[in-house]
Amino acid sequence: MDFLYLRARWYQPQVGRFAQRDLWQGRDTRPQSLNKWAYVEGNPIRLVDPSGYTWDPIAEEKVKRYKQAFLDSARRHNQIPTMDDNGFAALIASLMVSENRMGNSVDRSDEKYNPVMQKLENIAVASGCIVSGHYLQDVCMHPLLQIALHKYSGRSPDLTQWNNTLCWQYLNNDLPELWDDPWYTMPSVGWGNIKIATAAGLWDIDNLEIDAPNPFGPWPICNESGFCMDYEPTRLESYQMIGRQLLNPKINIEYFAAHLEEGQLQRVALGLKPTAFMTAVWHYKPYATKDVIWDSEWNWGAAVFAIDDISKVLDLWGLTTNWVKSEKTEPDLWWLALMKALQRR
Repeated sequence: MDFLYLRARWYQPQVGRFAQRDLWQGRDTRPQSLNKWAYVEGNPIRLVDPSGYTWDPIAEEKVKRYKQAFLDSARRHNQIPTMDDNGFAALIASLMVSENRMGNSVDRSDEKYNPVMQKLENIAVASGCIVSGHYLQDVCMHPLLQIALHKYSGRSPDLTQWNNTLCWQYLNNDLPELWDDPWYTMPSVGWGNIKIATAAGLWDIDNLEIDAPNPFGPWPICNESGFCMDYEPTRLESYQMIGRQLLNPKINIEYFAAHLEEGQLQRVALGLKPTAFMTAVWHYKPYATKDVIWDSEWNWGAAVFAIDDISKVLDLWGLTTNWVKSEKTEPDLWWLALMKALQRR
């Protein structure tokens, strides 16, 4: 049976249905949205879903509520010569929504992204634990909680992983491996799904200014009499502060935009002009050139879908942009599309 790839899901034209369910849970007030096998609530004449992922109302409301934060961060971090700040702000929002942490578009049966695990990871970060929630899940998931999660998600509980001693060490950040390779052991936090280790690295980049308190200090410490002195935080304390910062939506947006600027500065350092497409690519993969993308054989469709949703964000905000996706503004995208077409021949 032939399948058509429609971005987020595969479609079976012979039977007129998708092969996978829509990740969005739907809304009780919109009964058609509860059908996970339908496209745009069964109304393709009036509605479209260009990215393949439905933007649920919660994600849309958050994008509208934090409009000014997106615009402010865009003004600070936009290095794309062919894209104005409105367009870049919309790109930031589109990429953040694609992480599926701003709304209810999360598959409850997914071990990694289900809402329960996201909330538990946020609670751990807020409490000062900087260990990845996936690590915590493996060793700290008590059998009773496993069973409760099973009832919520439909996923079979794993009752063999409970390790009281190791769990306590993780919760107290008491493992040497955290410092050997923090990229893998630290959690990704907040709407932008940003790793604490990634956010920490941004403070080491020249010409990159982040509108947030510097977690690496020095921190001013004052007593009741008004006497103040500088305090040099430990690395653990700095990472804990970053975790708490990332739980704040506005600061999360700021770090997200700064990370995108990091990719743009990489392009500049290579003598290349930053583009919206390569900026979107940088969010998913640390690739700064089209040749690296091509050699890696990575599917860059996610970056294209995020760009397609720029217009959706601008419509939500009631704004426009002078940026237009074309061969002139996105040469890397067009070059890769050409190579893909030649490869199919």
